[in-house]
Amino acid sequence: MTGCPSVRYRCHGADDSVRFALDVAVPRTVDVWAEWACDPGAAGNQLRVEGMEPAIVTEVASTGAWSRYALVFLGTATLDAGPGEVVVRAEGDLRGALVDLRALHLVSPGTLPDRKSTRLNSSHTVISYAVFCLK
Repeated sequence: MTGCPSVRYRCHGADDSVRFALDVAVPRTVDVWAEWACDPGAAGNQLRVEGMEPAIVTEVASTGAWSRYALVFLGTATLDAGPGEVVVRAEGDLRGALVDLRALHLVSPGTLPDRKSTRLNSSHTVISYAVFCLK
């Protein structure tokens, strides 16, 4: 990940979220992948990704430590054309921290993310390297 910023999103409460702004030229279906770390003591919480149809809800599995990142397939969804926002947050009650999110990858269906890419292009949109704000 040389030269790529880390989102370093670690949710600690129900109102905590990270938001990514994006502008999609035409509606498109994407596979959604996350790069995250999760300590065994925090595993089992539910993570929700909104701003696509359908929204994706998944259980956060342990990666063995907060310092050990894994690439995890979350699902397939459709992005509407135009400006929008993808939001990552906890779903339901939260036990400890949710996840240390390093990146969220939106790629063409059946494509594996390029974990070293910082480019935003039609085949691979790494929105963690686009505009985001932590609230």
